[in-house]
Amino acid sequence: IRNKLVVGRSRTQIYLSNFIACAAAGAVQLFFASAVIWTFIMLLMGRPQIGAPAFLSTCIVMLFLCVSYASIYNFVSMLVSGKAYASILNILLAVAFLITASFLLSKLAIPETMQPYEMGANPYYVSGVKRRVYQFFADCLPAGQTLQMANLSLVWKMPGALFRYCGLSAAIAVILNTAGIILFRHKDLK
Repeated sequence: IRNKLVVGRSRTQIYLSNFIACAAAGAVQLFFASAVIWTFIMLLMGRPQIGAPAFLSTCIVMLFLCVSYASIYNFVSMLVSGKAYASILNILLAVAFLITASFLLSKLAIPETMQPYEMGANPYYVSGVKRRVYQFFADCLPAGQTLQMANLSLVWKMPGALFRYCGLSAAIAVILNTAGIILFRHKDLK
């Protein structure tokens, strides 16, 4: 980073170039993974159950998720001085996101009524404002979106899911990159 500063790059340029490189690498990996998955599905299973528009929509959401993940991990990596500490913190963040998203989605999956012996309200059902808050955070967390994307039949039944997921991922990227640039400008590079 010091070498880039010496040749005249601003801290904003350094931060954004690192983010763009990470997001582009994630997008390239996504493209190749999607191509391989689609090819193997076609070869092994014949006609896939998911149509091309749903698959394309899923790829678009996953592209925005790559950008969201890149912004989170770039934020940590650029602000934490040691590479080892940044790596450990990013891994812990990924695990924390996954655990939190799993918890929220498991709470949201509880049925409203109890089956078959006793037809009544389920005391464990999350409803009202608490349900909306849980759903919002499950949708905001990239891991939450990823887990919901794994069950495509549920995701595409929600109206506006494509725009909601893409918008939330873009918002995370904008907020974290803006905060990261501001904090990186004031960081002591030693």
